[in-house]
Amino acid sequence: MIEEPDFETFLYISENQYTIFVDDKKNSKNLYKQEFKIDDKINPDDLSYLPKFLDENIYRIEKLVGNFIKDITLIIENDKILNTDIGIKKKIPNNSKIKII
Repeated sequence: MIEEPDFETFLYISENQYTIFVDDKKNSKNLYKQEFKIDDKINPDDLSYLPKFLDENIYRIEKLVGNFIKDITLIIENDKILNTDIGIKKKIPNNSKIKII
């Protein structure tokens, strides 16, 4: 039997920022969030800042959750990759848990 992890780690990369965050799946709350803003002086195509950002934050996250990170969900925002629109027509009950990524 494979044990489900209690935490999910996400890495969000866009043209103007990197964000890493950890969600507690059992309690549905955010445990950790760190952002790195890319300003006008930094070329958005230059990913040289990403390894340092990951090294610092993954270490902190592993200390926080007391376990190694095995999986990271990567979210890339780029207008050149895919443009999609989403609409919801049905009323959603207040007690429903919906997670949109």
